[in-house]
Amino acid sequence: MSAEAAPAKVAAPSTLAAIGVDLAQLEVFTTSLKKFGVPVTVKAFDSKHLPKNVTAFVVRLEPGVEATLSAIRATEGCEDTLIYAIGTPADVLSMHLVEFDISVLLSDLSVASVTEAVQSTYQLLLHQLRRYARIPIVTAVQMGTGENCVHAISKNVSAGGISVVFLNAAAAAQIQADTVLQVSFSLPGSGRFHLSSVPVMRSEKAASFQFIGSPDQEELKDWIDRYLQK
Repeated sequence: MSAEAAPAKVAAPSTLAAIGVDLAQLEVFTTSLKKFGVPVTVKAFDSKHLPKNVTAFVVRLEPGVEATLSAIRATEGCEDTLIYAIGTPADVLSMHLVEFDISVLLSDLSVASVTEAVQSTYQLLLHQLRRYARIPIVTAVQMGTGENCVHAISKNVSAGGISVVFLNAAAAAQIQADTVLQVSFSLPGSGRFHLSSVPVMRSEKAASFQFIGSPDQEELKDWIDRYLQK
């Protein structure tokens, strides 16, 4: 008699914690994550009653959100949990939210915005990212040559480059193709990185830069290794 085939192994459902967001608005998150092999259960919480272990949080950046983010990072098991924040780069800077290690900044909960966020993070949720993958992280970035400096918010960083979103179109216009720029930023648990870079893609709102052999790249690779070991 032939042996019966073993049942397929199904991943345990993950928990997506919603704070200040209507659960009905997160159906697009549930659908998108499942398409990438991440089954999720969405639950609503408030900052006074946070779960100890969840897969990710979805938080709207509104007045008073600093207390919510502080509570998340102070909760056992949530020190490094992914945070999807709904807001703008200006919100992050004006409310001084960089210190809370936001993973992804979404402008809204449209299908396009959520799909992009999930594409940048699903491998982290499945523990499949490797050293040269793009790490989703929101942090303040300065770039420029000499006295000219442009400010932006990062979308992701890798050992080879960084993608950013500008605060306004005028800032983006100052970034010229084929120009070597100094890109400077900090990452959680690190000092400040200063990396010579060239723009490889630019639009009215965003740009991607390739690092070109700066000494700080080895330190950045070490940071990525530590991040992926968490």
